[in-house]
Amino acid sequence: MLIGRTLSQSSERWETIRKERIVVSLHPYSGAGNPPKFGDFEAQRHWMEITINLPVKEWYRNSTANDLSYWGLDYPPLTAYQSYVHGILLKSFLPESVSLFASRGHESYLGSTVSAWVSL
Repeated sequence: MLIGRTLSQSSERWETIRKERIVVSLHPYSGAGNPPKFGDFEAQRHWMEITINLPVKEWYRNSTANDLSYWGLDYPPLTAYQSYVHGILLKSFLPESVSLFASRGHESYLGSTVSAWVSL
């Protein structure tokens, strides 16, 4: 009985968290429309751009293809692989949003919506 109640409370808590994340995803992100770095969405988008366009060994190295001063990938490899998977998904909907170099500062409703839903 106690385990069933605890599982029910845990399930309710996760449902509340999920609903809060959905509500938050409907609002603008920090840095929206604010060049040159455009805020947190641009960091996430750029990490997807880097991981799907560069070989793994270049993800954390500064180079002409990967300027670490522009939202360099600074999370552990597991998170980088998550960005890779999400980048592939985003590329299937909106390839221009993860095009190497050309997509810097890319802001679109579809791009931000797909990214927000992927993070849920």
